[in-house]
Amino acid sequence: MQPLCWPNTVKLTLSIQHASELELLLQHNSLPSIEHLEVTNEDLHIVLPTSNEKSILNIESNDVHLRRERIDGIRLRYLLLRYINLTDIITSIDSLSMPVLETLILVDMYDHTLDHLGKFQELCSSKRLPALKNLHFSFCFPQQIEVAWRMSSFNWKDKWPFDSVDSYIDESYNYVKAKYTCIPQNIFIIYNHPIDFLIRHRRTFHNHRLVTHVSKPIFTTRRRLIQWSTDQKYESNQISEILRVLASGRVNELHLIYFDEQPYISTIKSTFHSDCKFWLDHLRSIKFDIKSESIEKFQRVAIVKQVLDVSMNLSHLVVEWNDFRHCSRSYSNLRHVHLVLARLYPQPKQHFHIDRLTQLAPQLCVLETSRAIIMFDDYLIEFTLNIIRRFDQLIHLVINKDGIYPIKHQIKTIFNDKLIAAGHGQIFDCNNIQIIFPRYNQLNIWL
Repeated sequence: MQPLCWPNTVKLTLSIQHASELELLLQHNSLPSIEHLEVTNEDLHIVLPTSNEKSILNIESNDVHLRRERIDGIRLRYLLLRYINLTDIITSIDSLSMPVLETLILVDMYDHTLDHLGKFQELCSSKRLPALKNLHFSFCFPQQIEVAWRMSSFNWKDKWPFDSVDSYIDESYNYVKAKYTCIPQNIFIIYNHPIDFLIRHRRTFHNHRLVTHVSKPIFTTRRRLIQWSTDQKYESNQISEILRVLASGRVNELHLIYFDEQPYISTIKSTFHSDCKFWLDHLRSIKFDIKSESIEKFQRVAIVKQVLDVSMNLSHLVVEWNDFRHCSRSYSNLRHVHLVLARLYPQPKQHFHIDRLTQLAPQLCVLETSRAIIMFDDYLIEFTLNIIRRFDQLIHLVINKDGIYPIKHQIKTIFNDKLIAAGHGQIFDCNNIQIIFPRYNQLNIWL
C-alpha cells in the first residue's frame, strides 16, 4: 500500500472498505494535525466476523520500535470508531500517544472472548488517557459469552469503565462462504449508559429487537445513513414503529434490506398505535433491497408505498421496477431514480413502461437501470429517444449500471453513431450530448 500523507487535515470522517485500510491511518506522519477522527469499517458493519479471523494490524503492542513508527496523536481530541475488532482497537490505542483526547466513542467492537477487557480497562485509565472526559462503548460477542459475562468480575465489581454497563441480546448475520449467503445469529452486546447516545452513532440495525430497548425516535444533530436489515415479516404498523424510531430523526439516507424469511413469528412490544402518523422529513435517499422471494408482490409494494408516502422530501430512490410501478401516487419530489429491472421481462423490447414512469416520477433529472441486460440494438435507440422525449428535465441517463458483460468496440461505435443520427435536430443537439461507455456494457448519456 502507498503511504498516506495528509499533513494539514484537522477533521476527517472516513469509511474504509477493508479493515486493513485502518493501518494506513496509523502510520507515522500520515495525519500529524488530526484533531477529530471518525472511521467506519464497511467490511464488518453487517456480518459478525468469525473467531479465526486474524487481526488486521501487523503490530504487537509491546514492540517498542513499531510503536514509535505509529501515528503521533498529540492533537487528537475526538475519536470515533465503528465496527472494528476489539483486539485491533486495543492495539491501536496502545500504540498511540493521545494526551489531549477528550472523547472516545467505540461502536460495536467485535470479539469472541472476554480476555481482552482487562487490557481495554488499562488503556482507558487516566494514566494512559489523562484528558479523557467522555467514553462510550458497545462490545459485540457471540451469545454464549453471556454466561461468562454474568460470572465475570468486570460485571459485578463496578470498576471504571464498567461501572455503568448493561447488556442485551441482538441479532447479526454470519456469512457462510460455502453457501454464499448470510444466516442470522444472536449476539450479546455489552454497552455503557446511556444507550441512546450510542444508538445515535450506530448505522446498522437488524429486525426489531432494538425497538424493545429504545422507544423514542433517535435524534441527532448531524445527518446520517441508516441501514435496516430484516429476515422477518411485519405488519404495516410494525414497520411504521421501527422506522419511526430509526429514521424519523435527521436521517438523510436509508437502506432497507430484506433477507430470506426465517421460520418464526416476530412481535414488537410497544405502545405504538396503528393510526399514528409520522414523517421521514429529513430522508433524501432510500434503497430498497428485497432479496427474498418469499414476500408476495402486494406485500413488497405495500412496503415501498408506505415508506415513499411519508418521505415528502425524498429525491433519490433505488427500487425494483416491478414494485415501484404498482404504487398509486405521483412522487414529483423524486429527481434521481435507479430502477432495478427484472432479468426476464414479459415484453422483450419494453424494459419498463415509460408512460407509467412519467406518472410516478414526472420531474426526473437522473435515471439509471441495472440487473437486466439491455442489448445495444435499434430497439434500445428508439427506447432511449422515447425516454429523452418524455422527461424534459433529464440530464443524465445510465443504462446497465455496473454492467459486467463486455461489448465489442465496434458495437459501441455503431450504436453511438445511430443514436446521434436519430436524435440530432429533433431531440437533442449532437454538440451538447455526451455518450460514453465507462465499463463493459454500461452506457452513460449526458444531455
